[in-house]
Amino acid sequence: MRIHSWILPVLGVLLVLGTVLGLAVLPAAAQGPRLWINSGSGDWNYAGNWANDLMPDAFFGDSASITNGGTATLTGAALYPIGGVLIGPGSLEMSANGSLDVVDASDVPGAEASTGFFSTATNGILSLADNATLAVAENATLNGTTTISGPNVSFSIDGNLNLGDTGNLNLEITHPTQHSVISLLGTAALAGTLHVSFGGGVSPSLGDTWTIIDSGAVSGYFRSIDMAGGGLGLGQIAGISQVSGGNGVLTQLAIQQRLVLEVNRETGAASIRNPGAAAIAMDGYTIESLQGTLLPSGWSSFASRPIAGWEEVPSTIHGLGELEKTVSGSYTFGSATAEPIGSLYNPLADSQFGAILPEDLVFTYRDPNEGVCTGVVDYVGTLQVHNLVLTVDPASGNAQVRNASPTKSIAIDGYTITSASGSLLTSFDSSLPNSEWAETAGSANGVGELNFSTGATTLNPGDTYEITGIFAAGGVEDLVYRFRYQGGSALEGDFNSDGQVDRDDLTDPTLGWIARFGADLDGNDFLLWQRNFGSSGSTTTSGILTGIVLYDGSFPTAAGSAIPEPAAGWLFVLSIFLFLSAKYSKCA
Repeated sequence: MRIHSWILPVLGVLLVLGTVLGLAVLPAAAQGPRLWINSGSGDWNYAGNWANDLMPDAFFGDSASITNGGTATLTGAALYPIGGVLIGPGSLEMSANGSLDVVDASDVPGAEASTGFFSTATNGILSLADNATLAVAENATLNGTTTISGPNVSFSIDGNLNLGDTGNLNLEITHPTQHSVISLLGTAALAGTLHVSFGGGVSPSLGDTWTIIDSGAVSGYFRSIDMAGGGLGLGQIAGISQVSGGNGVLTQLAIQQRLVLEVNRETGAASIRNPGAAAIAMDGYTIESLQGTLLPSGWSSFASRPIAGWEEVPSTIHGLGELEKTVSGSYTFGSATAEPIGSLYNPLADSQFGAILPEDLVFTYRDPNEGVCTGVVDYVGTLQVHNLVLTVDPASGNAQVRNASPTKSIAIDGYTITSASGSLLTSFDSSLPNSEWAETAGSANGVGELNFSTGATTLNPGDTYEITGIFAAGGVEDLVYRFRYQGGSALEGDFNSDGQVDRDDLTDPTLGWIARFGADLDGNDFLLWQRNFGSSGSTTTSGILTGIVLYDGSFPTAAGSAIPEPAAGWLFVLSIFLFLSAKYSKCA
């Protein structure tokens, strides 16, 4: 049995009497943490959800540990304040006026020691909505996923807030001007990812601002910002800025206009654009590509024209840039203006067929008034790759495979399409010749075809074949397209041509011995597999490649994806910017 704080006066009298009269004194209760034992979802205030039927209570120095993967829910006030919270794996969901006080020992006279901490591990989840109140006496560390919904949540911290690199802060904004604020007296150390979504009929527009953190100070910045929906215009993004106010610094989310790097996939031509109505100044920029798709020889820099005051930094296929050297100089982009900077993009830098080169350009510029900003990259024109592209129409369920390479042909003798979510239809039909190609046994998770007679079908540049009725209506867009190009394996028994003779050569759903037995493989092939089991080597004459999957022709890195941070090459230019400007801020 536990003795709670409401009997503290009575307990004090008993302790005095016990000392005077020589009576036995009750021992102090054992200090937490108290373990949540419900592996499903349950009420925080139900003792049976906690180990030994003991709810955490700060009077006894208890902290709460939700680390078994279960979910604790609070839809009213917690019965007792507690001395700390640790979550992960597991969840705490607070809504419908749910409230929780995380206190330290000084807040509970006579209590055992407690620390007033709140912490989520990488796999910990905290959800706050519908007038929830969470008060933390000391520091909060959020390494997991924190979701704050709407404008009526109270989340206060007397100490510091640390949003770790693995932290995800999800803001569900349902009011046009207000959102719940994380209020703290100490420093907000920012990292991780900020996710923003809109509900309640809110339609964000340029200039809209929401205060999301009120802190004594701020350090760091969100590594990326991901905004879902909103229907913003070109170059408009959810950005972060800090202004003075409140406890010291207000961190605000604002819909901002950024400069846009427009890149033509077919010609490689690029330009810097301001699609907005207000002028934007720039005194330096970099363009980077981790995959090496830049062409410095085609770059037409400001310095090369020449425009006075501008100077190039050393350029490579991975990065190029320039800056205005004078302290007060800059280039101003007026409303709806663009400045061509040459044919600097080379998407086919890697000539190997099947090499997947993501559109990975990162455009960073410095606004003299706002600081270093991550711009928006807008790709136009047809995707340029040496690869096969599967384009799916989610509405009709039909698809098309196209050899997107402008110069290379490919001969294929098999392909598979897989879906982890089960979004495929086995009743599909393809335009490949029925006399040469046959479907393999398939399911909602994987289908495919093999060429059993002629050996291969050649797809020249621009050639296509159709696949009707392959995608289930409303299915998850998670398809993976793989194809085998013509040739025999360099290893006998390596039926799936991955360079290894192993169990996969029997069980591969399309290329394995079981799937192909009686078609182009027989018992002799099985004996070859047995003799060579465990062997490895190169597959110089055939192999399996992964194609690109598009939906309605959109590229996977379309608008709305997370804004990447500048790569390491930016540090050199950034150091020059810092030297030229004593006042520095980060606008993203």
